[in-house]
Amino acid sequence: MKSQCLLTIVAGLFATLAPPAFAIIFEVNTELDTFDTPSGTSVSLREAIRDAQASPGSDLITIAIGTNDLTKGNLFTGFGGFGGGVFADESTVVVDGCTIDQNTSAYGGGGVYPFESTATIKNTTVSNNIAEDGSGGGITVTNATLTNVTISGNTATQNGGGLRLNDFIAGAAVTLQNCTITGNTADFDNTGDGDGGGVIVEIGGTATATNTIVAGNFVASLSDDVSGTVVSSDGNLIGNGDGLTMAQLPGDQVGPPASPINPRLAPLADHGGRTATHALYCGSPAIDAGVTTTLPTDQRGLARLFGTQVDAGAYESQHEAYTFFETYAFPPGTPAAMRAPGFDFDGDRFSNALEQAFGTDPADAGSTPRIDSFGQGTDLVLEFALSKLVDPSALVFEHTIDLDTWLATGITIVPGAFIPASTRQMTRAVIPMNGQPRKFGRIGYTP
Repeated sequence: MKSQCLLTIVAGLFATLAPPAFAIIFEVNTELDTFDTPSGTSVSLREAIRDAQASPGSDLITIAIGTNDLTKGNLFTGFGGFGGGVFADESTVVVDGCTIDQNTSAYGGGGVYPFESTATIKNTTVSNNIAEDGSGGGITVTNATLTNVTISGNTATQNGGGLRLNDFIAGAAVTLQNCTITGNTADFDNTGDGDGGGVIVEIGGTATATNTIVAGNFVASLSDDVSGTVVSSDGNLIGNGDGLTMAQLPGDQVGPPASPINPRLAPLADHGGRTATHALYCGSPAIDAGVTTTLPTDQRGLARLFGTQVDAGAYESQHEAYTFFETYAFPPGTPAAMRAPGFDFDGDRFSNALEQAFGTDPADAGSTPRIDSFGQGTDLVLEFALSKLVDPSALVFEHTIDLDTWLATGITIVPGAFIPASTRQMTRAVIPMNGQPRKFGRIGYTP
């Protein structure tokens, strides 16, 4: 990923409210984006962040001047009473192309908290942040616009694991445009004191969403995506609609509590661009599910329209707009039955669908999937490189000891990391041996 980030704070303070004791206070006194070692009498925001990260304990960064740009780096990591990564008070804040990751706040806004401020956040990932004793694990806002933003893996002990709209001021509002909010957890300590695993819109606040995914979030260990009222501008995918009040438009997808919609998102990873994103697996209901937008690009900077319509979420698929079997060329004149997913065109004992799932060519008998196996404790582990277009949960593994009774129970699929400079991801299937000296296995896949 390219290392670039823009943070602009106008007439504000980068600080904490009711702060803990700070080891060192770093004062930013220049608007220039300098990076001197060591910092001289002129201290830039970049230098202050570097020095604070190198200092043990909790530090405070104050900004005494008007506008600060970060244009050479992309990571904020820290701790604060409010806003573990970025805090601004009565300010205008712009965050563009940043990664705000692994920050902790003692109270609210684990990653970002522009308090009584106007915030514009775009092309940014807010991930793995924690609100230890408060709400808004990823972001707490009072007035903000989020565009092409991924909010993933954040936690809060109270409300809004991913995003909290704070109604502290009258007219509190947030606008979400092509955002992906997934894998966040409210009430992380399971005390019963939390709502809105993905998003909470507090009473009196106004949230507007367009082409946004809010799915796969939790309150404690239970599926929970949104708490509060959202005004839809269409094209949204809400995994679990329980707790959501929204007048649904034709392009909105809202899942019931008993069977939430699975958006089929790949793990947060480097899929190109400056920040990590969640790619859309083949068959994701978010593909071509958005409504017309004026956004030219997705979060990565790639073309926003690819296919018949824009995708919901921060990531625009550049491949899945094609049907799965258009990615390989069978010889001219091949009958449709021989190109079907369940047919083994090249006679290598792997069906066309399985070969494409593993990223090998179904029309070439010399191109076959490779599956490595090894023992791990009492389990048998199968390891293989799977096409990044494929959702590992769509694979069906079965095992048997007698070739008569096949079982799919007890097998765990473990998605792995994406292989650098490759379109494939390492994946594992863990099969319990249950004391048996040997087992047979088979794999199925339906695109």
